[in-house]
Amino acid sequence: MEVFWSGGYEAEHASSGVALLLSPEMKGSMTDHVEVSDRIMWVKLKLGREVWAIVSAYGPDSGKTDEVRANFWNELRDCVDSFGNNVKVMVLGDLNARVGNTVIDGVVGVYSVPGVNESGEKLIDMCLEQELVVGNTFFKKKRKNKYTWERQVRGIVVERALMDYVLIAKKEQGRLVDVHAFPTEAGVISDHHLVEGKLIVAQRW
Repeated sequence: MEVFWSGGYEAEHASSGVALLLSPEMKGSMTDHVEVSDRIMWVKLKLGREVWAIVSAYGPDSGKTDEVRANFWNELRDCVDSFGNNVKVMVLGDLNARVGNTVIDGVVGVYSVPGVNESGEKLIDMCLEQELVVGNTFFKKKRKNKYTWERQVRGIVVERALMDYVLIAKKEQGRLVDVHAFPTEAGVISDHHLVEGKLIVAQRW
């Protein structure tokens, strides 16, 4: 496995950062990678006759300034918009956004969860503009396999949310066959859960 990283440091400690971990096979298919900022990076993969851009993003939380949050969404929108029509786009990451459970045709499906915030509204706006869908919300799951973040107090869950996303171009939505959160996989080291997305891509032959 090989890690591609883009991040910032403050007093020798990471203040933010994103990464993509590629298997040897995927590394061999990589044609380009760009570190946009300490919150956004992407790799481009040539898979058969198809080209995929996989974007890793880490959205600022509500404690960051309005300027920082606005800059992030502008950068992410510009990043997605920069790929040509022949490139298939997927965005992965903790976006610190809550999109709520109101169905929005072609963006938010019927299997989302309650809870919306300002970043969630910006995420929905970007998806509408860039023709992306929130993949997590199109698969029927048990509650524990929908929420990707939780806060515990003395071992008791007091708050949970969907904040880690798999976004895919609307025209490629049929390629995304599953999105599933594993609450026990990362819980011992993080309040975020491992999220797995399954995608059908072109064969090499």
